[in-house]
Amino acid sequence: MRRVVDESVRAGVVLYAIDTRGLASLRAGASDRLDPGPSGPPPGQGDWTRNMTEGRRAEYRDNQWGGMFISSQTGGFMVTESNRIDAGLERVMADQRGYYLLAFQPPAEAMHPDGKGSPDFHRLKVEVLRPGLKVRSHAGFFGVGDKEGAAALPELQLSQPLESPVRTSGIDLQVETSYLREKNDYFIRATLYIEGKDMVFEGPPIHRTGVLRLMLQAFDAAGGTLEGGIDQIRRIDLDEEGYQRAQKYGLIYTTLLPAPKPGPYQVRAPCQDQATGKTGAGGGFVSIPQPKGSGLQLSGIVFQHALGIDDHLALASGPSVYSAGQSARFAFEIASGGPKLRTEQLEMRTRLFRDGVQVWESAAMPVETDAKNTASLFARGSLEVPKGLDAGKYMVRVDVGDKAQPDTVTAWQWAKLTLR
Repeated sequence: MRRVVDESVRAGVVLYAIDTRGLASLRAGASDRLDPGPSGPPPGQGDWTRNMTEGRRAEYRDNQWGGMFISSQTGGFMVTESNRIDAGLERVMADQRGYYLLAFQPPAEAMHPDGKGSPDFHRLKVEVLRPGLKVRSHAGFFGVGDKEGAAALPELQLSQPLESPVRTSGIDLQVETSYLREKNDYFIRATLYIEGKDMVFEGPPIHRTGVLRLMLQAFDAAGGTLEGGIDQIRRIDLDEEGYQRAQKYGLIYTTLLPAPKPGPYQVRAPCQDQATGKTGAGGGFVSIPQPKGSGLQLSGIVFQHALGIDDHLALASGPSVYSAGQSARFAFEIASGGPKLRTEQLEMRTRLFRDGVQVWESAAMPVETDAKNTASLFARGSLEVPKGLDAGKYMVRVDVGDKAQPDTVTAWQWAKLTLR
């Protein structure tokens, strides 16, 4: 059963159970032989009727234990003591209408076997701070890597991470997502960062070659697959200078996927080095907001290191992390649901947050753009990383407002930023 729990957490699956026996009377009935016979009750069983019904109750509970265990350990529950199976199914469906999907990568030491060579079962616990709330979640996992537990078939090695939100890390692969809007059409912009040190480039220094298979797919909130996506084998040729850049900054791949409408989406992307068979996988979420009113709207934020040629595997132009004192350049789209934008009236402000707390704010500055008086435009900005900030992951918020209408709501958008 713990193996089933382990598989469920890797696949993001919750199990539920329904006891279809319905309500049962466990007391003695007309069909029971209550007369213990001429010799009396068996030795030590003075109250023969009571012992019989208690044994029946124990057997009834034992038959529920498996369903209760497997459902509770995977984050679900078991419906018992009900004559209506349809009502139990309604409870299960109601429970699926709202939940959080949390994914994480265990530390490397969690995947090491114990002294006897057997994998440890690591318990998971999720807590919330608000009083009165209870959490149901997966109970744990075995310390076995996905590549050790999966078959050695290349198709299976890539199809499993494409269907599962859990990251694999034979090749370090990071996925960042944003969105673009063009009139009534919506697009998900996916950027893949691939660690060059995890790949093998064969050949002489003047002409090294690496071959990578890439898969990428987007899913809607109900788990449905969006149209588009990729499944391609890409080759990259490098001279010595390019090889050193790949080792330092890695590779980058960007693509646009059409989205049918506003809403939340998930992007998953596995890859495989054709020289070694090593795989990696990552994913990201993006929420495309519903256009409202005639105010300003911002697309996703794209940093300069993420700018690439769509549908091409290329060398990254710089590091995906920044240090204090560096300038983090970015670009984004501004759209207006009402009158055309007057660029000279737009101003921008950037803010840095960590763990939900604002740690820095820039002064208001004009928006950089080459467009004039249009309904939508691409703008540029930069964030001078302040000194004194600790290394780690931050959230950047870009605010854009109209100086001519200071009382209107400012539009903003979020992006991730990692400091080293």
